[in-house]
Parts: sequence; structure tokens; C-alpha cells
Amino acid sequence: MKIAKIAGSRNSFLVNEKPIKCPICGKKEIKPALWGYQVQRLLKKFHIVSCEPDFSTARDWGCCNCNAAFLRNLTK
Repeated sequence: MKIAKIAGSRNSFLVNEKPIKCPICGKKEIKPALWGYQVQRLLKKFHIVSCEPDFSTARDWGCCNCNAAFLRNLTK
């Protein structure tokens, strides 16, 4: 797996596939990102982000422990 920190960002990374472990907190809490309001039954299956994107492109995965963002890098 390739991973690169996004310049100027504190906790955002470009990756070529879903990470198994978060490079910031070390937890295995990486889940697919889901945009919208929190629904209690979805919290264990998805990383709930919010209603508004924080990047020009939506994150693909997020760490449920420390909120690190992972965006798929299509250029590989």
C-alpha cells in the first residue's frame, strides 16, 4: 500500500487502497466515509463525516478513532 500525507493538512492522506491501520493513532478503525447525519445503527459500519465536504473531493475512508481522512489517489 502506498500512502502520502497531503501537504498543508494535519491528518489527511492520499492512498492507493484502504489502509488497514491508521498511521496517526495506530488503530484498526478505518471505515468507508459516509456523508450525512449520524444514524446510530450506521456508526459501527461507517465513518460518519458531516453534511459538507472538507476537501474538494470527498474522502473515501476515515479513522473512527482520530478522524484521519484517506482519499484514494487515482494516479498511483
